Amino acid sequence: FFGSDETEIKMLFQMQENVGIIILTFNALQK
Repeated sequence: FFGSDETEIKMLFQMQENVGIIILTFNALQK
């Protein structure tokens, strides 16, 4: 990471949240 550590970390966490939501919805559709 460079100068803006916090913003990068926040973006990474948001991406992880979005991926988790997509996986949850995908699993729900599979059932």
